[in-house]
Amino acid sequence: MVFLSGAVRSRLTEVIMRRTFEVGEPEPEISEEQRRSILADLSSGKLSAEEALDILRGGS
Repeated sequence: MVFLSGAVRSRLTEVIMRRTFEVGEPEPEISEEQRRSILADLSSGKLSAEEALDILRGGS
């Protein structure tokens, strides 16, 4: 799986939209520090895989 920075994703979205293709909602901005913390919590068992995905996708 490839993770794109917000700037790259934003630019790609703009290019795709200009070509009149539909694009999905942009992924929420999560800092590298937040992402690492979520993955550490997942690794240690504090979060389930479903909970980690929900947070990474913009849930609570």
